[in-house]
Order: sequence, then C-alpha cells, then structure tokens
Amino acid sequence: MKIEKSIEITAPPDRIWPFFIEPEKVLQWSITFIKFQYAGDQQSGIGTPLYIEEKAGGPLMKMNFEVTEWKENERLAFKMTPGAPLKSYEQIWTLSPTESGSKFTFV
Repeated sequence: MKIEKSIEITAPPDRIWPFFIEPEKVLQWSITFIKFQYAGDQQSGIGTPLYIEEKAGGPLMKMNFEVTEWKENERLAFKMTPGAPLKSYEQIWTLSPTESGSKFTFV
C-alpha cells in the first residue's frame, strides 16, 4: 500500500528540516511515532540507523530502519531493515520551496 499526502507550510525548508532529523521535533508532528531515535553513533547521512516505535491502530511496532536518502533541506528517506515485524516499510519525506514557504510531501 502506498500513501502520499502533501501540505503547504509557511516556513522555508531550512526551518522545517530540523523537524525531519531531531527526534524530539519529529515526535511533535508524527502522531503515530511513540519513539524516534538514532540507533548508533552516526546521526546524519545515508546509512544512519534509526529505531522507531510506532502505534498506528494495531499493536505497538518496534522497528529498525536505515536512512537511504539524506539531502539536507530537501529529502529524507528511510527503509526498514530485515528482522522487523513487517515485510517491508519505507517512508520518504520531501520539502520543496514555494512562494509562501514549503510544500511537505509524505510518502
């Protein structure tokens, strides 16, 4: 299943980017995430390990992810690593500048 949603935000991408990468800020807007944290010493760039606990209508899911794309102020993508409770799971968050600020797309 693929879900895609975009919204307009009246702030430039560089002001929104911290809400993609700072765990406490991610938890302010991602209503299904219970926990979002770095799972190792690496905390930026491709290959960064993430640990996420998510509750989205079913049981609490505890999952490990790896960042597959990291383009500051533009795009963050991460994919579940083997051994998690789901067969596969990937999220892509993008920012595009607009006249009034930014367009945020969640896939």
